[in-house]
Amino acid sequence: MLVTLPVALYGVFRYRLVAERFPDRNADELLRDRPLLLAIFLLAANAFYVAAEFALVKSRGFRIDAMAEENRFGGRGGDRTRLILYDQRDYRGRSIEVEGTSSVLAGFSNRSGSLKVISGQWEVCELPNFRGRCIVVTRDIPDLRRQGLSNQLSSARPVR
Repeated sequence: MLVTLPVALYGVFRYRLVAERFPDRNADELLRDRPLLLAIFLLAANAFYVAAEFALVKSRGFRIDAMAEENRFGGRGGDRTRLILYDQRDYRGRSIEVEGTSSVLAGFSNRSGSLKVISGQWEVCELPNFRGRCIVVTRDIPDLRRQGLSNQLSSARPVR
């Protein structure tokens, strides 16, 4: 409707203009091919618009993937979940960084005093292979004694 009204007004205006400029000729004959040319032009303009729209939508997907890879706010997140365990409370002492599922925290089992959630949500458990008491962690915990898990964590995995 938005395009139809201006096109119709243009046709009426153009018909009157041709009829005034060429009074000795038939305006219908002079403008016979104009509607066909106008239809072809509008069809080509619409095709260009659709192609441009698809290009913009496709490029947005690439930008979102790049943001997810960089772990920037607004990205889809990807599989880059990370957790850091410390052997003392208040994020001190030796640390180990966990990315992805770790059914056994090799060399760090039963030694954790605090943890930092870098990204994602995590399930941490007392026993290897996600057995025993488990809790879901979404934020940093400066002292695992408050959860009753000080020096007791043996496995960790991201929650999907």
